[in-house]
Amino acid sequence: MAFAACIALSSSCLNTATKTIPVGTSYEVWAGFGAVGTAAVGLMLYGEAANPARILLILGIVACIVGLKPVSGH
Repeated sequence: MAFAACIALSSSCLNTATKTIPVGTSYEVWAGFGAVGTAAVGLMLYGEAANPARILLILGIVACIVGLKPVSGH
């Protein structure tokens, strides 16, 4: 049930974002947050490895998401 609610909320947020920023940028941010969120859940709830390389790469995804703002033209 919670999974279905999260999917509905996530899809709604993506739909709202596409009304104000380009579809490509919206999807890239949506997918990036999904990847980072999934990695964070794995680290915090499932005890997955939190080695420096993995953390650095996750932060790289976040940096790419943040970097989309200045280049999206909005």
